[in-house]
Amino acid sequence: MAILIAGATKCSLCQQVIEADHEVMMFPAFIPEHHRLYRYSDASLHQACYQRCADHDELEDLLERYWKVYDQRPMPPPEAAKNFDAWYNNSKEVKIWQQQLAAFWERNS
Repeated sequence: MAILIAGATKCSLCQQVIEADHEVMMFPAFIPEHHRLYRYSDASLHQACYQRCADHDELEDLLERYWKVYDQRPMPPPEAAKNFDAWYNNSKEVKIWQQQLAAFWERNS
């Protein structure tokens, strides 16, 4: 998720500082670098700027479809939590999910 420091972070669209009393939209780092909408990945925006931007509807649709794939990610069993990296790097379920995520970006790039 994007990091927002009120009074210091600039809106990715208007480049004005986002203050503590501003409504904001923050995106996770979810879009690959080669994607047309990459500039929104890991970004903080004024809510009003986001509502007015030309990419709003496409980005909303992309994010909704992305979360559906992301929410299918496998979770380790309790005994694997102690050695998460080994589980993640050797799990057949993780490899399948990674393929699904790659296929999602192939279809949506």
